[in-house]
Amino acid sequence: MLNKKGQVAETTTWIFATLIIIILVLASVFVASILGSFGNKRVASYGSFDLFAKKSLAAFLATPENSGTIYSKINSQGALDNFNGNLAKSIFNGLYSGFYSKGIYLGVYDPSSFITLEKNSYFGTRPSLTVKTEFGQVLNVDGFEDSLNLSKGRVLHIVLAGGYS
Repeated sequence: MLNKKGQVAETTTWIFATLIIIILVLASVFVASILGSFGNKRVASYGSFDLFAKKSLAAFLATPENSGTIYSKINSQGALDNFNGNLAKSIFNGLYSGFYSKGIYLGVYDPSSFITLEKNSYFGTRPSLTVKTEFGQVLNVDGFEDSLNLSKGRVLHIVLAGGYS
C-alpha cells in the first residue's frame, strides 16, 4: 500500500473519459433535437399515420388462401372476390367501425382509366378525407389512407375516415 500514485492516475483517467463520453452524448442529443425541428414532421404520405391499421392490412394480405395468400389472389384477379371481400369487411368493420365513423373502405382500382370511381359491393364507395363546409371551406377529416401497387397498374386502396366517433 505504499504506491497509490498509480491508482490515482488510473482513476483520474477514467473520470475524465466518462465526462468526455457524457458531453459527447449530450451534444449529439442536442444536435439531433435541433435538426429534428426543421422540415415536415408528417410520417404518412397523406392522412394521419395509424400503425395498427397498417399492421392489420399487412396481416390481412398475408392470410393464407387456397394456393397462396390473399395478396397474391387480389394481385392476380385485380379485384376482391367473395371470400376475401367478406373477410376484409368483417375484419376492418369489426376493428375500426367504432373509431373511424365517417367510413371504411378497401378496394382495388386502376388509376390509368378515365373513370377511377372506387366502388365495390363490400365497402361501397370510398369515403373522402376532405369535406366542404356550409361556408365553402374545405376541411381535412381525421383518418388513415394508404395504397399498395399491384400488377398491371392497379392499386389496392384503404381509407379509414372519421377519427373519434
